[in-house]
Amino acid sequence: MGQLHQLLTARNDIPELYRYHHRLLNMLAERNDGEGIAALLAAIETVEPGFRLEDPELSVRCARCLYQRGHFKPALKLLQDFHKRFPDSEELAPAYLLVAQALANGLGQWEKASAFLNFVKKRCLNHPLHEQVDVYLQQVENREPLKGPKASFAVQE
Repeated sequence: MGQLHQLLTARNDIPELYRYHHRLLNMLAERNDGEGIAALLAAIETVEPGFRLEDPELSVRCARCLYQRGHFKPALKLLQDFHKRFPDSEELAPAYLLVAQALANGLGQWEKASAFLNFVKKRCLNHPLHEQVDVYLQQVENREPLKGPKASFAVQE
């Protein structure tokens, strides 16, 4: 799959990149290749403006890679309207926590970040990440980078 990606990219064969986009994005996400994901999404956008991934888990994985490489706007675009597109997805809380991080840490949009965190707090009550939302909200209020709670290595007896 890596060789196919290199060949299609070198030939600038955007229709074929689009045709294989799901498998290529999976491969790039596995490699944590935010640059490759950004380039592939930009290429796809030229043949299908407004392109949306239809796989919630892959969307979050790709957005996380993009975020880690400083591609905040493409990460946000990938997760846009996530709750409408995938209302019952287990990925909703991780997606919108990542959106909040991109907005706050990447773009300095603290109020928008707070809105997404409050959405997770209200809508994702049963998700394991729910208990961390208050930590994130406190960080937003203090204009601190959103990093989540400190890890605890205490052993329960």
